[in-house]
Amino acid sequence: MKLSILFVTCALFALLGDTYGRVHYCSKAITLHGLCPTGISRKACFQEFIAEYGVNSMPHNVTCTDVPHQRPSDRQCSGLILCH
Repeated sequence: MKLSILFVTCALFALLGDTYGRVHYCSKAITLHGLCPTGISRKACFQEFIAEYGVNSMPHNVTCTDVPHQRPSDRQCSGLILCH
């Protein structure tokens, strides 16, 4: 009896563990006018990602990089968002 309960429990964990799947993130970049704000560049880029892709995109690892070769005052926000 105990062996059958253990077997059923293990089988359920094996089946249900794969149904939820894994979270997949995609790399995205946004080019914006103006230089990266001093001290709050990550927060500013995070807000730009939210505005562009929505709250459900769950952006993370967001960085801001000044891109002087495109225009004198451009920046690029890059980070990861949930892939759909």
